[in-house]
Amino acid sequence: MRFLALTFEWMLSLVCAGFGTLFVGSSLLMFFGSLLTPDFRRHWTMIPFALIAAGLYFAFGYCFLLSARKGAKTAEAISAGTSGPSAVLDFAGDSPLWGGIVSCGFICMAVLAGQMRGRVIERARLTEAQTMASQIRQAQERYLVRYGRYLTSNEQLSALDISFAGAAPSFGMRNFVLTASAATTCGQGYGLRFSRCEGSKGPQGCAATAARPHPHYGAYSMSYDRCSDRYSYGSCRNCEVDFGQ
Repeated sequence: MRFLALTFEWMLSLVCAGFGTLFVGSSLLMFFGSLLTPDFRRHWTMIPFALIAAGLYFAFGYCFLLSARKGAKTAEAISAGTSGPSAVLDFAGDSPLWGGIVSCGFICMAVLAGQMRGRVIERARLTEAQTMASQIRQAQERYLVRYGRYLTSNEQLSALDISFAGAAPSFGMRNFVLTASAATTCGQGYGLRFSRCEGSKGPQGCAATAARPHPHYGAYSMSYDRCSDRYSYGSCRNCEVDFGQ
């Protein structure tokens, strides 16, 4: 019986160590690998998650090890007749495994909640660019009916029959700057590119109160092409998944 208990303890510890090492290793590899990319500056936020992963690994490992040891002692006591089957219930009630799982669960939920909150906030910030794009698109169609052409530069947008809250290139937006251009895929059309401000550091023309983008998206951009009548987000795959319309 003791041999089986020790075998159970060893196998449980090995599985925990294996999964924990894989978890921590993948997190660290993702972080250090991202340092080789041109836009590595936005990946510094991976450090806390790598540390959290390491903490979860050691917490689970410690809790599983203690639980396995106590389980082995409980099984040994039952087999020796010094304790009854109720010891199993006592073990289940005060085992550090459950406390560890609950604690780590709360940590995971807190991290996930923080990430989801950040993504919701970023989606709300994108709304100002989407609203601006919708207003310009409608005004461009009215201009086309009157004059037979579209306006294809920031300077020309002032001729539209709408009012902007500020001057180009932000046009009153807090977190984006706009670049209007001529169409490149059809004879008559235009393009709108809304570049996400990285705080007040750029691109040029960003408001001093601009917020930094969420690390999940980075300094992305939203583009509208009149020829295809579609929005795109460049190389930001997370943006395509979360913001695609």
